[in-house]
Amino acid sequence: MKIAIVIPTVNLKTDHYKNCIKSIKAHTVNEYRIITELNDWEGFSVPTNKGIRTALKDEKVEVIVICNDDMILGPGWDEEIIKPFYKDQRIGMVGVQARQSLKNIIYCPFFLVAIPTTAMRKIGLLDERFWAGSEDVDWCHRLQQQGGTIAVNRNVKFVHLTNKTMKQHFKDRKGFDKHLKEQSKLLKNKLKNEKVK
Repeated sequence: MKIAIVIPTVNLKTDHYKNCIKSIKAHTVNEYRIITELNDWEGFSVPTNKGIRTALKDEKVEVIVICNDDMILGPGWDEEIIKPFYKDQRIGMVGVQARQSLKNIIYCPFFLVAIPTTAMRKIGLLDERFWAGSEDVDWCHRLQQQGGTIAVNRNVKFVHLTNKTMKQHFKDRKGFDKHLKEQSKLLKNKLKNEKVK
């Protein structure tokens, strides 16, 4: 199975990005291609969507992995993250963690998730109104609305150097927290409007 690993990043020269790439090259078993998209202060969704579009043009790619540039992936990570797809074709995404958000929406944070190209084409790209934060909740919600399911595989080996990327955008934690609240409010309004329709 060929996978496309989409990595949005602000800077190709950071140690965490370089170490992410090294870990992919050292520990990926399946055929793969890395698609790095430079984030020119466009947030997370815009560069990630650019990478997804590139991946969808490759007819050999069956699974798209969205991966933060501050991830260190361990041996056999790819075998584990795609394993659930072989067991149940209804699964539209596999993540490494599960969380609960507004309206009891179950979602997987998009720092490391695998999505079949069939599901991506059906559900669509990330909503670019979300700069960074809540785009994962929104996408998972849309998936589940259309009958797709989410799987979590906690056997995937990885280390997440949490918020290395976001610290390049925000000077302090206070600014980051304020941004997340704004994104949550945007999601709440979107869900509210959806209910009205």
